[in-house]
Amino acid sequence: MVINIKKKYFFVGSQNGVDEPKDFLTNGNWRLGWFDDEDNKAYETALKHLKNMRPGDFIFLKSTFTQKNNLPFQNVNNRSASVMRILAAGIIKSVEADGHTVLVDWFKDYSDERKDWYFYTERNALWEPDLKTGRFAVELIEFALDLKEQDYSQALNTPDWSHFVLPEGSPFVSILQKNVPLKLSYEDLKSENLIAYEFRGKRYEPTGNLIKFTLNRLHLVGQFLCE
Repeated sequence: MVINIKKKYFFVGSQNGVDEPKDFLTNGNWRLGWFDDEDNKAYETALKHLKNMRPGDFIFLKSTFTQKNNLPFQNVNNRSASVMRILAAGIIKSVEADGHTVLVDWFKDYSDERKDWYFYTERNALWEPDLKTGRFAVELIEFALDLKEQDYSQALNTPDWSHFVLPEGSPFVSILQKNVPLKLSYEDLKSENLIAYEFRGKRYEPTGNLIKFTLNRLHLVGQFLCE
């Protein structure tokens, strides 16, 4: 299955003060909260996203929380990570006129497993990631559709989340590995001898056996050649 950028993908809260996650799956729907409180600004914001929903768009039931212990990656500074547990995936059938109800064909039920996505998360009741500009948005949707597992190194190699693997106060650097451009795994980091790199179409021959590039340079460089 390939992500269709013409479709919209919505991540929605699993509780609204009335319904429980199992209710949505049993009833084949999802309901936005704030019943009898439609003047609430939070509801008005969520309603704008609700009005963007169309039949055929994808919807994912989620629960968000933080976690410090038993993380699937290093946590050298004992920090809390944001987590978004995906409980179900479905396709929108229709949006009712009541401003709350969405009819859904739930085709995947993850409620009996811990399908947890880390770092790039959202606590709002209704979230529509931007596939063009959202950081890791495509990877999140692939994960939610059970197409791919999360690659933690993508987030851990950014300043926002490098504190999980680098001691506090350490400068952020990424060390190159052979044939792995722009996507590194901290658990496999080794000191490689960089023999050349291409930058904006030009080839450069650096000096020194241990070459470290900052995040900004990693975003710009097209290809690395390592021994």
